[in-house]
Amino acid sequence: MIKKLILPLTLLSLAPSALLAQSVVPKFVELNKEFKIDSSKQAFCYRDRRGELYGHNPHKKVTIASVSKLITSLWAIEELGAEYRYPTKFFLKGKKLHISGSYDPVFSNRKLFFLLAQLNNQGVTELEEITFDKKLRVYTKAEGYLGSILNVTPSRTAANLKDFWNTPTWNKLKPFYNDFAKNTPQSLRDHLSLPDTWEGFNMKVGKVYLVDENPVGEGGLIHLSSTMERYLKFTNIVSNNYIADEIFNKLGGEKEFDKYFEKIKKDFSKGSFPSQESSEPLVKMYSGSGLDSKRNGSRVDNYSTCAMTLELVDRLHKLLDDSQVPIQKVVAVPGTDLGTFRNRLRSARLDKTFVAKTGTLYHTSALAGVLFGARSKVTFGIFHQLTGWKGSAKMVQNKTVDALWQTYAPDKKLEYRPTFWFPADQPLQEIVPESQGKVKEEAAQVETEKTEEVQQES
Repeated sequence: MIKKLILPLTLLSLAPSALLAQSVVPKFVELNKEFKIDSSKQAFCYRDRRGELYGHNPHKKVTIASVSKLITSLWAIEELGAEYRYPTKFFLKGKKLHISGSYDPVFSNRKLFFLLAQLNNQGVTELEEITFDKKLRVYTKAEGYLGSILNVTPSRTAANLKDFWNTPTWNKLKPFYNDFAKNTPQSLRDHLSLPDTWEGFNMKVGKVYLVDENPVGEGGLIHLSSTMERYLKFTNIVSNNYIADEIFNKLGGEKEFDKYFEKIKKDFSKGSFPSQESSEPLVKMYSGSGLDSKRNGSRVDNYSTCAMTLELVDRLHKLLDDSQVPIQKVVAVPGTDLGTFRNRLRSARLDKTFVAKTGTLYHTSALAGVLFGARSKVTFGIFHQLTGWKGSAKMVQNKTVDALWQTYAPDKKLEYRPTFWFPADQPLQEIVPESQGKVKEEAAQVETEKTEEVQQES
């Protein structure tokens, strides 16, 4: 005889958040079994707006791969702010130029073309000498770099500046610039005064080298990069390792992150801590990208627990909310943004209902983000620890996200429209005394608003 379970009306009204929610965890275990994955080694957890934590191995230490970039994003937003811009100063005297950097991670080929155009617009067509300080690192492939941890040397910086700014020796760069111009919207090129072809450039460059002190003196121009939120958005969409590591290092790297986490962990709920803490920290970041590195000759990887990762992602979401920056302006939106989501989680019903970050290493496949349900925001993390082919793990992750979607039933889409990414959004400005700083900030804000309009049109 089959017995029917009759629930009081009050319990029925709680079903989506209390009863159905618990069904996603066994679904995850079932999916792993279906795809022949040992679920005992995997971790999955999620937390709704009420703070309820559900999960499978939520306190298991796991390697997090490129999900680390969400934690790097949190640290950057907390320490520098979403509107932070890297300042790079150009001191000019006659035919000598000194560049004072700020560890801007995107001194890429597109940035170099932009800056060369800006110098030409200022009437600079010959530089007998270019000097730069240790805070300037020029890596022309910065925007497309997905490889291992990279250290850009002063000699590489000098060579890249000479190659890209000495136009008489442009050979391969001529068609390269024309392709760049062709793929950059005309409205943005007009706004930033970028030539239509390589023939619009004219610059002769002599010696280029590193110095300890500015040999030129005061007076010059300043380049303010695109905002931190736009740098992070691009980094998270394509999972750019170089930019993430450079941001992490600017903030102080591994040791300073340890101090940062110790400072903020008191804000986290008790349920995110295991009942018996080990002597190891709950979160360890050796790199900003999630790439493995070496300590005393041995490989080390960023790690966390699923539950603690949720706390950090929730903190990122709250910080952005407090700054009136929607999280979708910093984290990838599957279904609309491409990058690492080009070939997954692209169904029409999932589109613009959540933000997420992928992570893949030799022994890791991970996914973490925030789903915006009809009645509850759901932060989730899925961490597979396995070597070899990652296709089965990704299928389990995709189906688990779909199960969360069905449980929490988002009834509307995120307000989000992708924009054309470019690492600069305003012309060089004259360096002004600190007393005029407020005027400069207001002018920069007006310029930024103009640029956002241009990028959306693009």
